[in-house]
Amino acid sequence: MSAAADDFAAGSLIVPMDTTYQDLGMFEAYGLVYELLRQGVPVRWVIKVGKGYSEIDFTATSTDVRTGNAIPAHGYRGGPWVIDAADAAAAMPIVEAWQTKNANTTVHEATVAFTGDVARLLVVAPTIAMMADGNQKIARKYMMAAKIPDSVGDPLWPDTGPDMLDPLELAGPTSDDHGDGALFDEDGDPVYCQFMSMHWGVGDAQANPEVVAEMREFLQHPTHLFAECQAVNAFENLGDRQRRARRRARHLGARQPRPGRGRHGQRHRGAVQRRRLRQHRQARLPRRRQPAERRGGGDDRVRPGRRHRNHRRRDHDHRRECVRRHDRRRKHQRLERDRLEQRRQYRDRQFRQQRERPDHERRLR
Repeated sequence: MSAAADDFAAGSLIVPMDTTYQDLGMFEAYGLVYELLRQGVPVRWVIKVGKGYSEIDFTATSTDVRTGNAIPAHGYRGGPWVIDAADAAAAMPIVEAWQTKNANTTVHEATVAFTGDVARLLVVAPTIAMMADGNQKIARKYMMAAKIPDSVGDPLWPDTGPDMLDPLELAGPTSDDHGDGALFDEDGDPVYCQFMSMHWGVGDAQANPEVVAEMREFLQHPTHLFAECQAVNAFENLGDRQRRARRRARHLGARQPRPGRGRHGQRHRGAVQRRRLRQHRQARLPRRRQPAERRGGGDDRVRPGRRHRNHRRRDHDHRRECVRRHDRRRKHQRLERDRLEQRRQYRDRQFRQQRERPDHERRLR
């Protein structure tokens, strides 16, 4: 991440984002930053360039705005927000009004000048939209916890709000123009800075490929997509499959698969299963006895106390099929154990990566 070092004078406001001073008001801290931007106060996002795990972004001496308690030299972590001293006078009434309603939000005022690497300078509150796919309550809880309202100022984000967009609105009236949906204006420019989709399924994306195309066009602009769970696979993987299919058709031509076989030349699963079932039935049926004259003559009767060779052959085939079933069952059990082991290793790896992330990335998730 590129950043420019900036000097902040005494009187600058600091919104902590570490668990030392913002453990209970983390969501509301984002809401305060949104309110400052909405009222025209620029905010700087300070992240130290090249910092490692659990390292600080800067050190500053300050006082608590609400309580007046002195804060000795504290190493701020997690990507704190800073309001420059030149903008502190305009920001202080907003901060005090916010803390009156949200006492858990902590804000510090620097008493000594300090230096920090400004990763982003924010000047305008972002416009946010949600996908109304039946799972918008997840994104709604995030916004309500942060006290961030929709575009008409409603903090409850109702389903009838203007920023709740269903798949039909996202797809637009045509499938030829990928910029005619609700995410764009008449000129094809995005009308939102961020779009949130929590659990739009892969099957829904396959049934509505135009929504994926509109989202891909939306992300070509300096915008942001906040997706969770199935929505990640729905927007990423379907688009990749479509792109690979177009590339394959362009370079390989419209080659048709052989009848009875799949697109890669392998037999269809149904044909394979029918063939195996037919072989299994034939193995279980007794073989037809041949006439005595074709066997070279002799008595065709079965001797008392002995089983006929056809019965022995049928028992042998049955035992062989039982062995095959047992082998297939053992193979399936072994594959299932391997799959469970891979899932356990994946969860352990995700847990270790989550613990190694800085505080601000952990809170953003």
